[in-house]
Amino acid sequence: MTRPRIPGLKLMWISLTSLMGCHGVTPATPLSQAIVAGDVKKVEALLKAGQSPDEGPVLPIVWAARAGQVDSIRLLVAAGVDVNTMDDGGNRWTPLQHALHKRKSDAARALVEAGADVSRHSAGQMPPLMMAAGYGDLRSVKMLLDHGADASFEFQPGITATWAAAGGMTLADLTDGPPMGTCFPEIVRLLREKAPNVRFHRNTETRFLRVVAKNECAALIESLTEGGS
Repeated sequence: MTRPRIPGLKLMWISLTSLMGCHGVTPATPLSQAIVAGDVKKVEALLKAGQSPDEGPVLPIVWAARAGQVDSIRLLVAAGVDVNTMDDGGNRWTPLQHALHKRKSDAARALVEAGADVSRHSAGQMPPLMMAAGYGDLRSVKMLLDHGADASFEFQPGITATWAAAGGMTLADLTDGPPMGTCFPEIVRLLREKAPNVRFHRNTETRFLRVVAKNECAALIESLTEGGS
């Protein structure tokens, strides 16, 4: 499958690739199975017995991130796992991105405290701050900003974490994102404090956003769009 070349469909491609990776996959190793089950004692015992912390089609650290298993994350880090590794799936996400995708804010914090890069992302994929903002994860947005995430970063022209929080994630993640038309004004305000000059471009993506916007979201989008009030 090739990536769509039409700029306005780039975010739709992200939604399609998010179906890859861990969707429909189950833990394949005893270690990953113990992590998902929340059996911390077994995780510790397996690691002490020599179970590789970097084995499986989906790495144990990814399962720990997606399941929000903070204790297992810490055990894996102590065993030498690289918290900045990218998965081999279609999305090429870091464990931090997996945690944010599943709205596991405690796991996201544990990964960042263990050295996860708050800005690391593969080409064509949203950075962590944009994911947290778009999913309405205020705790993670604050945490990422406190650790140096750039609120002004443009994923593509006019597409920022602020744009995602104003409803963009409903277009960028059609499968797991918020209901169409949802926005998060409190997160928008927080991001605007960090990046007051961010504006939305009058492009295809923003036009889509205005069409599906509900209630306060419509006025919010208009106020942040070039030439708006």
